[in-house]
Amino acid sequence: MIKQKELGTYSGKALTEIEISNDSRLRITALNLGCRINGIYLKNEKGEEENLVLAYEDPADYVTDGNALGAVVGRVAGRIPNAEAKVEGQKYSLTKNHGEHHLHGGETGFADVLWDVDIQDDEKKPAVVFSYISEDGEEGYPGRLNVKVTYTLEEDKLTMDYKASSDQATLVSLTNHSYFNLSGDLQSSVLNQTLKGPAEGVLEMDGEMIPTGEVLPAADLFPMKQGEAINAVKKNDHPQLLLAGRGLDHFFIWGNTKEDIVFAGDTGIKMTVQTTEPGAVIFSASQMGEDLKLKNGSSFPFAGLCIETQRLPAGFSKQGKTCELKKDETYQASTSFHFAPRLK
Repeated sequence: MIKQKELGTYSGKALTEIEISNDSRLRITALNLGCRINGIYLKNEKGEEENLVLAYEDPADYVTDGNALGAVVGRVAGRIPNAEAKVEGQKYSLTKNHGEHHLHGGETGFADVLWDVDIQDDEKKPAVVFSYISEDGEEGYPGRLNVKVTYTLEEDKLTMDYKASSDQATLVSLTNHSYFNLSGDLQSSVLNQTLKGPAEGVLEMDGEMIPTGEVLPAADLFPMKQGEAINAVKKNDHPQLLLAGRGLDHFFIWGNTKEDIVFAGDTGIKMTVQTTEPGAVIFSASQMGEDLKLKNGSSFPFAGLCIETQRLPAGFSKQGKTCELKKDETYQASTSFHFAPRLK
């Protein structure tokens, strides 16, 4: 079942919340502003719903949000050094919105625009298709990019499918920037929650969190393959973790295995992630302030964990698929999140 309601206006148009539900324990809410997930509600064994993502109490706060809370970010997720893109030998100057660099698509990236909404109200697999056309030159990127993002709910699984094509060669790497917290209703930080996945390498960052070109052993930063608590990063004096405020803000590269990524709370709530993408930026929000007014309370350091599945930066083709997209080529990516409820 899919419901829609207007929450206000944005740039003279309706700011809309879309609710997706079926007969499962899972209910999703999302906004047409940036395809933002503002609720992942999972029923516990008592039938009570618990929200598993950070979300603003007041929808108006999404308009001025600088944290990409729950949003689809792009054209390119992450930082592009010196806001300069090189596409098929030609240089393009992008918007500088992070010091001298370009971050998450620029000043008005995909997180900050209203997307068109198409409802597919199937009883067992309800879906919402968000679409947006990014014109040639938007934020400095070449090519007119036609983008579709589909959220599908099937039983207790949310799948995000991304599709894009351009009339010129360009750069594309899309992800969802939800902050997950499996304590339920923000009852605690993510420090005691564990993350396990097939991480082999991690991109080394310089002092401005720009990839140096080197790939480090992932286990040196965070032994994800063993299934470690996020608290391990606070106890590790690795220089890379100190750069991120004793936290994670790094691109982890998956190995060749098809092993799932598993994020688990000490309550027993579990999220299993499957993706077509070569890796993910894992962001632990270690430096999040305490001034955000969220559902269930105010923000704080380590309030959520982002698992931003995406393409590798240009130049890392040896490690997997990069963000380079050729003219008339189709960009396709898919990431699914399967949720299991709190233990009794």
